[in-house]
Amino acid sequence: MPVAPAGNAGRRTSRNSTPSRVVASIVAAAVICFLPQAGRAQNGAPAGGPPVVDWGRIVGPDDGYGLVVTASSDGRGSLEMCGCGRTPLGGLPRRVAYERAVLDGTSGGAALFRVDAGGAFDDTIDTGRNEVIPHIRNEWVLRGYAAQDFAAINVAPSDLHYLSQMNVVSDRPSRLEKFPMLGRVISANVVPESRAIVEFQPYLIRTVASTRVGERPLRVGFIGVTQPPDDAASPRYGYAYGDPVKAVSSVLPKVRAEADLIVVLYHGPMARARALSRAIPGLDLVFVANTFLPDAAAAAVEGRTLIVPVVVQARSLAEVRGLRSGGGEWKFAARSTVLDSGIPSDRETLDMVYAARLDYIR
Repeated sequence: MPVAPAGNAGRRTSRNSTPSRVVASIVAAAVICFLPQAGRAQNGAPAGGPPVVDWGRIVGPDDGYGLVVTASSDGRGSLEMCGCGRTPLGGLPRRVAYERAVLDGTSGGAALFRVDAGGAFDDTIDTGRNEVIPHIRNEWVLRGYAAQDFAAINVAPSDLHYLSQMNVVSDRPSRLEKFPMLGRVISANVVPESRAIVEFQPYLIRTVASTRVGERPLRVGFIGVTQPPDDAASPRYGYAYGDPVKAVSSVLPKVRAEADLIVVLYHGPMARARALSRAIPGLDLVFVANTFLPDAAAAAVEGRTLIVPVVVQARSLAEVRGLRSGGGEWKFAARSTVLDSGIPSDRETLDMVYAARLDYIR
């Protein structure tokens, strides 16, 4: 199959290379979209005063957990809240504020990994008349995820339109230098059909240390896979799909040798993810993207593997907390938190979202 043309990869990138020039130029309309209506009390706060947030209720009790993994999916180029009618949900600024509160609840004793289970990038074709510029939106996703040190981004079929352009071998080092998060995009079963396109890393090993993790740093292996599209005629942009079970099985011996815990990021149906977990015993966690399943009650267990659905656009944030026993074994529990107006936005991350909006709107 012919390789996708460089397209946007060779065009100018962001008009605002850094967010520093943005805050002073934010227009009132942009502010209104994010901030509460003037004078309206929030969460019991007096009108005009700061919101009062009951983080203890939102975050829940501290049972001694030492590891937290949160997952999003299917943002399609957006760091903002979803367009969910009268109740916008999700958004990276709220997510970051919530995650910080979770860690604060342990007085810094726990460690955190953030991941994206697939569908992070806008696959819209830029006709020159779009309201937003797709590839610039995607650049801001890479920036935003880098700023929050995301551990890994899994590849979904919808991501290939953009990633195939960013993965052209020609000038790849300069793209990687500008957008380091490209080096954390993973897939074990999406492979290039020619040498003109860079191969995704099938997995990544990330290491964390904290008082509750234990005396030694914890090594976590993240493996990425996606369910091939049912429509064989779907565009592949120079890539081919392998079988997810075979792909994970092929890299598993290496990952087991390098990691203490194994986490699979799976973009596809929950039923297929459960089948994969049955076929490959010994996985610790599987995050399943591309779902509207409402909360952690939809999580499932296959053998020792906890399988956790990831709601689109992080409207409800998928979260797993791990508690390490005295013998060194980890016990995991799934949670979900609706990222609604009861959760404030992290200010620094919100400024980045403003910067992105001013940059990608035509």
